[in-house]
Amino acid sequence: MFLLLYWTVSRFGSFQICKGPDRESGREGPSAGRPDIVRQLADYVIRNFYPQVHVLRLDNKASGDLRLVYYELV
Repeated sequence: MFLLLYWTVSRFGSFQICKGPDRESGREGPSAGRPDIVRQLADYVIRNFYPQVHVLRLDNKASGDLRLVYYELV
């Protein structure tokens, strides 16, 4: 048995729910074609796991989209 006790967990595999069709198998994620879900998930991960990005944006040290600010820092 394996048990994880965290207040929250974010896995990059979570983003695969919006994966488009695979070239070989044709299988796709259950929410394929829904980029809005990817944006919501990315915003959640940035706000909760990289709060410094949100702070930079609020302090006007960086402007624009939250995801773009994150990419600039990484």
